Amino acid sequence: MVSKELERLRTAGTIGSSLNAEVELYCNSEYYDLLGQLANELHFVLITSVATVSADEFAPEHAQETELPGIKLCITASEYEKCVRCWHHSHDVGVHKQHPELCGRCVDNVDGKGESRLFV
Repeated sequence: MVSKELERLRTAGTIGSSLNAEVELYCNSEYYDLLGQLANELHFVLITSVATVSADEFAPEHAQETELPGIKLCITASEYEKCVRCWHHSHDVGVHKQHPELCGRCVDNVDGKGESRLFV
């Protein structure tokens, strides 16, 4: 359902690619608990730059119903710069003096001890 909406937005010209997107999912307790297990790695599964999960009670009026009862979604184009290494759009691209074109995750992977991932 997310990929389907991403493709619709890409075709419409709202986003350039899925990595240009930020996804917000608003879920009932069952899906909230399930998707919440992925934590900050959900965006890797969805192939987007940002993905968050919130309880359905916080869904804004413009959140879209999906094919799965219990999940609503909002997708927007990211306002952040794109990292030249991973192509994710991130709030911290340009804040690292030694690597002004990289996001913090890539800086840590290039010059640090590397990122810690729950799922590989």
